[in-house]
Amino acid sequence: MTLTEHFPFTDLGEGPQSPEVMPLAWGFSLPDGREIHVTRLEQRPTYAGMLCGLPRAPELKVTSALAAARKWDNDFHSEPVVIPANILRGIKSAPTDPRYAHHGRMRWEMMPQVTTFAEFTSQKTARDHGEAFSSALLVWWQPQFGIPNDEELLGRIRSVDWVRYARDWSP
Repeated sequence: MTLTEHFPFTDLGEGPQSPEVMPLAWGFSLPDGREIHVTRLEQRPTYAGMLCGLPRAPELKVTSALAAARKWDNDFHSEPVVIPANILRGIKSAPTDPRYAHHGRMRWEMMPQVTTFAEFTSQKTARDHGEAFSSALLVWWQPQFGIPNDEELLGRIRSVDWVRYARDWSP
């Protein structure tokens, strides 16, 4: 018995299709016409491990995400690019329960719930035309797990200066 014995198969028959040119799951065009596709994606809860209290210190969340991204197995040694997040802020009213009245009003600031690390690759180099590909590691925050669907966030991802941040490489 093989591990894939019960997996469904789709027979594409004979034709020009090839595994090397099958489209990747998610990608888009940059303003310069360059096509980029996700080659690796990892998502984590931004506030994993927060047991109680109000979210604060978005700067700390950005710093820890950058540290995690730098530890990610980044074959291309590119510095992670941070896509700015929309930070929510407010003031929590003083608790009405007398046991917690000493807390008073409390200020909070909150990053979106999901931290995303994504490596994008293009079949067009950024600077070194002697190489075959270019890749960049991006970090952003979004309200839910999955592919982002917020047009503002997608616009910020598309606006990354690929030539500046991507690293060229060959297999």
